Amino acid sequence: NLDFALKVLSKVSSKVVFDVYGPAENVAYWQECKDLINQLPDNVKVNYFGSVAPGEVLRIFSRYDLFLFPTGGENYGHVIGEALTVGTPVLISTETPWRNLQTDGLGWDIDLSHMDSFVETIEQVSLLSPAERLKKRNALKRKIMERLLDPVVLEANRELFRRQSTVS
Repeated sequence: NLDFALKVLSKVSSKVVFDVYGPAENVAYWQECKDLINQLPDNVKVNYFGSVAPGEVLRIFSRYDLFLFPTGGENYGHVIGEALTVGTPVLISTETPWRNLQTDGLGWDIDLSHMDSFVETIEQVSLLSPAERLKKRNALKRKIMERLLDPVVLEANRELFRRQSTVS
């Protein structure tokens, strides 16, 4: 849903650097996204880095203030968990099993029909001072481990994988 993310960024007034990682497999879709990138206002800069080695993912996530991932659907969203484990808050859609992120101080899960809420959240994050971001990052690291190690969550994840293995 990169096109949605770019449409969100077109409405942001704060200065934003948006780095995109992953293969551009669908040539027509990537061209559509490049066209959207070219229409972005001057306060938004986009960089495309392509694919990265799996061993680099956590290091890369740790360098960012926010992971914008308005996915149209995820069975689990491992990449969301990866971002959170290094303290990077996530701004995702409600099309994942990750819920109530704001309540837990982990980020935001917003319905895709509320594009303005994505914009407002990015604006709020951009106003945080470096000290506030560091404080939130450290608190997030503690909170995500509590959530990931919760016995109810662990069993739900095991059940998800059991169901997947019986389908394959």
